[in-house]
This record gives sequence, structure tokens and C-alpha cells, in this order.
Amino acid sequence: AMSSLKMLKLARLGRIIRLLKFKIFQELKLMIQGVFTGLRVLFWAVVLLIGCVYLLGVVSRTLFSENHAEFRTVPRAMFTSFRCFTDGCSTYDGAPLQEKLYRDSEFYFLFVLVYILLFLFVTIGIFNLIMAVFIDNVTDGSTKKRQQELGLNAPRTGWVIASELRKLILTNMLRKEAEEQAAAEEANGVAGPRRVSKILKEKLQNLMAMYGYKPHTTAEYEDLTEQIRDEMANRKVVVTRSEFNHWLSTEKELLETLNDAEIDLSCKSDLFDVLDADLSGELEFEEMIDGLLKCRGPASKTDIIAIRLKTSLLVRMLTQVCEKLGLEDG
Repeated sequence: AMSSLKMLKLARLGRIIRLLKFKIFQELKLMIQGVFTGLRVLFWAVVLLIGCVYLLGVVSRTLFSENHAEFRTVPRAMFTSFRCFTDGCSTYDGAPLQEKLYRDSEFYFLFVLVYILLFLFVTIGIFNLIMAVFIDNVTDGSTKKRQQELGLNAPRTGWVIASELRKLILTNMLRKEAEEQAAAEEANGVAGPRRVSKILKEKLQNLMAMYGYKPHTTAEYEDLTEQIRDEMANRKVVVTRSEFNHWLSTEKELLETLNDAEIDLSCKSDLFDVLDADLSGELEFEEMIDGLLKCRGPASKTDIIAIRLKTSLLVRMLTQVCEKLGLEDG
């Protein structure tokens, strides 16, 4: 019975851990991942610090063990040395240990110089080195982890963005159809012609019933996203600059979707130019989805290498064109 109760308590703990999936706990999740990522660095940092303290303990015991109880054994000397480089460098009776060692030393200037150099080496050198390596390791590990999560979530993110854009595009189309239908009913003298908003509401309800299914697996996300791409391609959908910027200014659901996908919206007015790779002044549906998916997260090493390789290709192509035209450098 006791073992069953313990298992139930562990199950409750697992439920608490599952809460980290929510966006509100994202920072806490990153800190926990950072701790586990830096455990190996912390282990070797402790090894390095113990090695330095051990070396200082052996030397200080050899030099000061006769007149000072704080250095009688190697463990005592190690602990005293560690206290002197952190806090509480004092004798057992509370007197400053540095001052006592200075007065008992025969070479005052040499003692002061060695003490200052050792203090700077341990506090500024070793401690800051450990901190720098730990921060670099945690940052690098967190970035790689985030890139992996972006890659794993790409199918779902593509489906969410494609669904939201399809909703906006079809809503505009249905609004035009509703206006035409209401005008036709009014022109034909239909009794009690319906308003545009009522017709649009009915059409949107039918649209939600048609596209209300939510996928659950990666394969379903990819299949439904491909279906949306084909549907928009068959409709020959294009989005103009003014329409796209209007969406970014008024459509809160679209902005939330892009924020959840970690797409930078600090310069929303420049996003259209980023996506319009062919400089046509219009965005095809395929062009929007592929461009927005590439805008997720921070720039990675592969993005930089891809730019460099494509730039090299363009340079070679231009060089070949210049050679065929007989143009010389300069």
C-alpha cells in the first residue's frame, strides 16, 4: 500500500512537470534546461577549483604550519586558502589572517606581491573563467535545443500559419461573394433581402465546418498543409502589399500566430519585402508559407553558410557572363 501511494505521488510530480509545456513557463523551462546542460561544465569547474586549492593548501602548509593552526594539516590549509579567496579570511580567534601572515613573514614585499597575484589569479582568472565557460555552454546548448524544437515543430507551425492565411484569404473572397449575393437578392426583389453580414456569417460557418478538423500527427500536419497549398494554388491566390500590411495591422489572430511561431515582427512594414523574393510586388500563397517558415527563430549557422554559398555562385555566374562578353576587370 505504501509503495502504491509513493507511485501516486510520483505521478502527481509528473503532472507538475507537464505544466512546463505551457508558454507561461517558457523561461522556467529554459532555466531548468540550462542547469542540466551546464552540469558537465560545473563538474569540471569543481575539479579545477579543487586542484588549485589543493596545490595552494600543500604550499601554505609547508610554509605556515609551524606558527599557524589554520595550516597544520593539508585539509585545514585547503579550507583556509579557499576562505581567503572567497570570504572570511581570518584566524580561529577572528583576527585578519592576511595581516598576521604579513607580520610573521621575513619577506614583506614578496609576501604582498605573491598574495595579490594569487588573489587576482583565483578570483578574476579562475572564477571568471568558470563563469564564462558555463554561460557559453548553457547559451550554446539552449540555442541548439531551441533550433531542434523549431525543426520538430515545423510541420505543425506550417499548418497553423497556412490555416490562418487561408482563413483570411477565403474570408475576403466570401465577403465579396456575400456582397454580390445581397445585391442580387435586392435587385431581384426578394422578400426580406438578407444583410451582407448575415450572409457572410453563414458562409463562414460552412467554412469552419469544412475545415474544422485538427490534425494530431506529423504526417497529418504535412498532408493538410500540402492540401492547403494545392487549394490556394488552384485558386491562383496572390496577396498585394497593401493587403498584407493591412493584415499585420488589424488581424490580431494572425499576429498571435506569427508570435507563437517566433517570427520577428519588430519591423512589420519590412516583412513583405523579405517575403517578396522575386520582387514582383505580390505574394503567392506558396511564397508566403515558405518565407514565413524560414523567418522563425534566430539566424543559424546554416543560414549564414547558405548566403555565402549562393553569393559565391552568383559571383561565378557573373564572372562567366563577363568573360563571354569580353569585359575586363575594372
